[in-house]
Amino acid sequence: MRTDEARADVTTGELVIVAREAPRLHEYLVRTYAGTPNVSVIIDRRRRARRRTHRPPSEERRDGDRRSRAEVDDHLDRFGWAIVQV
Repeated sequence: MRTDEARADVTTGELVIVAREAPRLHEYLVRTYAGTPNVSVIIDRRRRARRRTHRPPSEERRDGDRRSRAEVDDHLDRFGWAIVQV
């Protein structure tokens, strides 16, 4: 099997992340997506206060393989939810 064929066989899905401050929205989305394959709805579990400093970040120690989640953070702040492909 070629590599691109193997990738086509992998099932992808969506993760709907809901801001902690929006429990009613979380309940609504859980009901809305109930029974929808490959969609999970979760409450944002991250602690964000430590990342809200105005200092420049320290030198990155990882190899850069992780994607930035700035867009997700912005969407959570503005709308109370964000969708991430998994």
